[in-house]
Amino acid sequence: MTINATNTNYNSNLGISNNNLQNTAKEIPTTAQDFAKDKQEAVKEILGYGVDSEGFFTSDFNEAAGI
Repeated sequence: MTINATNTNYNSNLGISNNNLQNTAKEIPTTAQDFAKDKQEAVKEILGYGVDSEGFFTSDFNEAAGI
């Protein structure tokens, strides 16, 4: 019967596991300098400070802010 074939396929698919899962813990930056990219990586400038490709201020902003 087709119902059994469908049920068999459904039940066999329940055992699928994701073998691509890996422990991908990344090192967490501990200082403000670790967060900001170098001012040489700025792609544009806003308010006189460099902005990286992700839209964040670069290290020159942190230097001026004293962080």
